[in-house]
Amino acid sequence: MDWLHRRLHRLPMSPRLLVPRGRSQRLEAHRALYRWAARGAGGQRALDLGCGTGYGCDELMLAGAEEVVGIDVDPRCVRYARRRFSKAGALFEVCDLTGKPDVLPPLQRLGAEGGVDLAVCIDVLQELEEPDKAVATAARLLNQGGRFIATFSPSRRLRDGEWWQCLISHFRQVEAWSLRESTTSATNHHRPQGRFVIERYDSDRGEPLYLVFSCRDPRDPRSLAASEEIAGLPSWLATENPVPPLFSRVGRSSGREH
Repeated sequence: MDWLHRRLHRLPMSPRLLVPRGRSQRLEAHRALYRWAARGAGGQRALDLGCGTGYGCDELMLAGAEEVVGIDVDPRCVRYARRRFSKAGALFEVCDLTGKPDVLPPLQRLGAEGGVDLAVCIDVLQELEEPDKAVATAARLLNQGGRFIATFSPSRRLRDGEWWQCLISHFRQVEAWSLRESTTSATNHHRPQGRFVIERYDSDRGEPLYLVFSCRDPRDPRSLAASEEIAGLPSWLATENPVPPLFSRVGRSSGREH
C-alpha cells in the first residue's frame, strides 16, 4: 500500500521517489550503496545531496557519523524525513542542489563550520538539469581527504558521457565501481548487504544495477589537462569526450527501473 502511505504523508507520487517501506530491489540497493559509502564515516560530518525521504541519512548515522545533514529541493520530502529520522540525530533542510553554496543557508553553515568529510549523491545527478553545479557544490564543501560518492543507474540513459566529464573536471582522483546482484564468482568486492556486491567496474561483465564513483581531491575545474592521468578510471573515461563501452548498449535498453 505504498500509494496510501504517500498520500497519508503528503509525499510525491513519483515512482522515482523511494519511501522506507517494504523490500523493493531499488530500496535495498540504495541502502547497500549508502552503507558502502559510509565505510570509515565514524566520527565524520556527512552530507546527503538529494536525500529524498531520509533513509540514507539514517544509514550514515547508524555507521557512526558524528553529524549528518540531508538536503532536498522538495519540502514534502524534508518534512517526512524530519518526522521519521530527526530523532536519530540527522538534520534535514530544503535546498536546491544546483544553487551556489555561499548563498544557501544550510550549505553556507556547513562551509563556515569547516565543511564535510563525506558527501553522497545516490541516484540523483541524472535527474538534474545542471548536474555540474551539484558536483561543484560537493567539491567546494569537502575537507582535505574527504570523499564524494556519486551513483548512477545505467538504465537511465546518459547524455553523451557528460556525467563522466563532470566528475573528472572536479576531482583529481576518481575510482569506478559497480553494484550488482551478488554471485559466488565475484571478486575484489565489498558486501554491504548480502543480496548485492560492489566491485571494481568491468565493462566485460555487462550492465550493473548501479555505477558508483568514489571521488577525492577536488580540483579547480579550469585546471583539467587532457593529458592528465585520472587515477583508477578505465582509459575511456580519461578521453576528451568519454563514451563508456557499456553505454553504447544502454541506449537500446528497455529503460527498466531498479
